[in-house]
Amino acid sequence: AYVCVFSSEPAAANARWYILDLAIGWQDYTDNVSFSQNRKTATIRLTDGGPGDADGAVNGVIVDPSGLTA
Repeated sequence: AYVCVFSSEPAAANARWYILDLAIGWQDYTDNVSFSQNRKTATIRLTDGGPGDADGAVNGVIVDPSGLTA
């Protein structure tokens, strides 16, 4: 699945996207995110039961505790 997050302000050039893994803590997930040219849109790649899904189950629900940091 792809999720787009829109912002009225551009993300900083050094911004990173982190996701919370309850077993090991915050993890850098930036390799799975692409920013638009103006950096106001972040497109996040998530997989049910896989990368980006905190519940780890293939169940039609993606749990994604994540966010942008600078």
